[in-house]
Amino acid sequence: MDPDSRSDSNGHERLFYKISEVSATTGLEAYVLRYWESEFPILRPQKSRGGQRIYQKKDIETILKIKQMLYEKGFTIAGARKALAARSGGPSETTARPISKEFVYRLRGELAEILRILSSHEKKN
Repeated sequence: MDPDSRSDSNGHERLFYKISEVSATTGLEAYVLRYWESEFPILRPQKSRGGQRIYQKKDIETILKIKQMLYEKGFTIAGARKALAARSGGPSETTARPISKEFVYRLRGELAEILRILSSHEKKN
C-alpha cells in the first residue's frame, strides 16, 4: 500500500478508507471488493450512516492477502476462505458444530429403526 495514501494532509495515518480508495490502492475493481465481502466472512467493512463502506487498515490487509492467494498462489475462493478462517481461528465452512444430546438420541433411535428394518428384511430372504 502506498504510504501517501494512508496519511491525511497533516501526516497522520488515516483510520478509514472509502471503497474507491481501497480499489485504487489494491488494484481491484469495487465490484470485486463487494463480491469478496459476500464470499469471505472475515471481510466485513463498517458502513457509514449513508450506507457507504468504510474500510480499515486491517480490511485492506485482508483484501491484499485474499488477492495474493487467489491471483498469485492459485487458490480457489473456497480454499482461500478456509485458509483465512484457519489463520484467524474463526469458523470455516468445514468446522464441526457442537452436537446436542437431543440430536444424538434422535439419531440413535433412527439408526436403531434402520437396523430393525434391515434385520427383518434379511430374515425374509
